[in-house]
Amino acid sequence: MTDARHRPLNLLSRALLGPMVAVGCFDPADAGGPGIEAGTTAGADTDAETSNDTGMESSSDSMGSNPSGGDDTTTWDSYPPMPTATGVGSSLDTSPDSSDAGTDTSTGEQVDTTSPQILSISPDTGEGGVPSDVSIVVTFDEAMDVTSTAAAFTSTDLGEFTVSWSDDGTVLTIDPVEPLAYASGSDPGDVVAAEYGFAIEATATDVAGNPVEAAVVSSFFTARRITTTLAVDPALTGAVLADGSLQTGAAGEALAGDGTDNVQRKGFVALVLDDLPQGAVIESATFDATQYLTLGAPFASLGTLGVQHIVADALDGDAFAVASLADLGVFSASAADGPRTADITAALAADLAAGRSRAQLRLEFAVATDADASTDRTRLDDPGGSVVYLVE
Repeated sequence: MTDARHRPLNLLSRALLGPMVAVGCFDPADAGGPGIEAGTTAGADTDAETSNDTGMESSSDSMGSNPSGGDDTTTWDSYPPMPTATGVGSSLDTSPDSSDAGTDTSTGEQVDTTSPQILSISPDTGEGGVPSDVSIVVTFDEAMDVTSTAAAFTSTDLGEFTVSWSDDGTVLTIDPVEPLAYASGSDPGDVVAAEYGFAIEATATDVAGNPVEAAVVSSFFTARRITTTLAVDPALTGAVLADGSLQTGAAGEALAGDGTDNVQRKGFVALVLDDLPQGAVIESATFDATQYLTLGAPFASLGTLGVQHIVADALDGDAFAVASLADLGVFSASAADGPRTADITAALAADLAAGRSRAQLRLEFAVATDADASTDRTRLDDPGGSVVYLVE
């Protein structure tokens, strides 16, 4: 890269031009002037005239006449020699437009005098919803001096960080040692995102020592972490028998097992997702309920109570038989009363990604019925869900 303001070759040409003019205008008639031989007389010409290297006519011994028109003669060999350039070639170009901007006059090689530019910064200035494990990436348009540039990166917010470079020296990566903090709360309207800022000072230079034009200041915002509960949709919560008929408890609870009719019952719970904002990133989600009023010995004869992720339009035979989207594991393995929970993070994230307004769960024992003509079932009271999500 070159800088048009630097014209070393043209300056050299002008320096040489001065002495050339002085030689061309010298008057040998001046008494005591340089190169005049005392006692030289007129009439000592010879007939053998030759042309010198400069194109001027001269005799090998004398000019034959004074170059200034006087009577004295002077030998040109005694004049100051024509100055010559070194290191710039065999010819001189004294025209003012023949400069070579950014050229090293001693080598003729191009010299980088242009300030480096920052092509991009990630995260972008003002960007929100940035994850806590973010890497800050700064891309330059040319190879940088890694020492001065790393030292020019400053931040009072990031804490300790590590520095790494791409092989070509154009990409600087900053990795905070500790995860950045999230502002948190239960109401997105009350939570203000945490801001992180940094600067690249003007002391950052490229490998040629050229500094960036000006310091750069940037900042971004980490995501907000929101923890909330999920309500139940009662229209899609209850129990369905294998024949498609509906059965619920007094408060519409889900239940699972079999009855004296040896017909399997499956429980259903639908969690409302309407309050989750668009673009929310699910960190964790659980399905929670309290198991109570277990009749018979379902965990002895029917096995464990599992949770399936489904999609259904209503509590009916289709919902009973529909293939599950995923097996979410065991919800209960004991007849003891008390709270139960299951991890539904993946299921809820999938429902949000698909644009569903409900996360639907089906609870069923491993064995449909033990065919002993007695009731073996359990109830689930106060079902619901909780979720932790990130949002910009």
